[in-house]
Amino acid sequence: MLRALTFGPTRKRRRLASAFVGEIAGIMSIIEESVHVRQLELAIQAAHGAPIEVAELNLPRLSVYEANACELGVFESPLPRQLAYFYTRLAAAPHRLRSLSLSSYRSVEERDQRAREVLAEITQILKLGEELLRSLRQFVSVKRPSSISRA
Repeated sequence: MLRALTFGPTRKRRRLASAFVGEIAGIMSIIEESVHVRQLELAIQAAHGAPIEVAELNLPRLSVYEANACELGVFESPLPRQLAYFYTRLAAAPHRLRSLSLSSYRSVEERDQRAREVLAEITQILKLGEELLRSLRQFVSVKRPSSISRA
């Protein structure tokens, strides 16, 4: 009985960290392999003034975060804040890409600048994801931390 009480919080934290690692790594793969992000990169590199055609980036439902946001307290600070920040920025990424398709820009330079900002935002989200994976690795695999290959 005493053993179950002592290992309970640790086990819960390990399971939650493992679920977050899987979701974050999966989302990062989707973004990295996304045709839409590559189209944006190519449009920025293309001739100045070329139209930017970017379809919508469809991310899967963030079910691990949605179901366990209230459980972030099992991690020590600042990890809960970093997780919430990452997921909030991630949720805004499709909207930012979609905004490039709108014709509300006054000039080509303004649109190109906005495209560079959106690409920088996506790059920053991927960096945040890598940092989170490194932070979560210690909770998932104490004996073999290198088993999480992305971090």
